[in-house]
Amino acid sequence: MFGVRNRTKSERLLVEIVQKRQKMVQLGEEKGLTNEETVTCSQELDQLLLVYQKKRLKEEEEKTSFATLISRFLSFSKL
Repeated sequence: MFGVRNRTKSERLLVEIVQKRQKMVQLGEEKGLTNEETVTCSQELDQLLLVYQKKRLKEEEEKTSFATLISRFLSFSKL
């Protein structure tokens, strides 16, 4: 099995998101949904999700930019 060191930053972030979600659910069940600790954990999860979404958006933008660049290059080469 691969250790944490062998994972990409995105994979480590996803693992952290899953773990934080599990902790939040556990806290919610044990202490209640409005408990300060549960709410704090939920806010931490929100932050992790935001970081992940921004990272994915940046990756998609980079892919699109690269695809556009290749497309332009190929269209120039046809001239």
